Amino acid sequence: MSNNGRLSEADTVTVVARDFSVPVSWPTVEGDTLGYVVTIGSSVTSKSFILPISSVNWDSTNPFVKIDHDDMLAAAPDNSEVCISVKAYDLVGASPESEHMCVAVR
Repeated sequence: MSNNGRLSEADTVTVVARDFSVPVSWPTVEGDTLGYVVTIGSSVTSKSFILPISSVNWDSTNPFVKIDHDDMLAAAPDNSEVCISVKAYDLVGASPESEHMCVAVR
């Protein structure tokens, strides 16, 4: 810790949360999109959430899902990192997955 009890850029801060959720949002895909698939996973397990745009309370201008701590921890049974990706789907198939965003879960 730096002088006067203040943190500096060189200090490491660790946050421990026992109850948390991860909000995930993405830009709308134009066209005949019927919904989105949000996948969370590690090298060991994965889980997908299928989110049709016809769902109740769906905001097509701001696609969003909140992934709770139980799902995040289940996707990382070895206490590693969890990666999240999104893809859109329509009647023909699915888009490529987005770039993965990874978070450490310990």
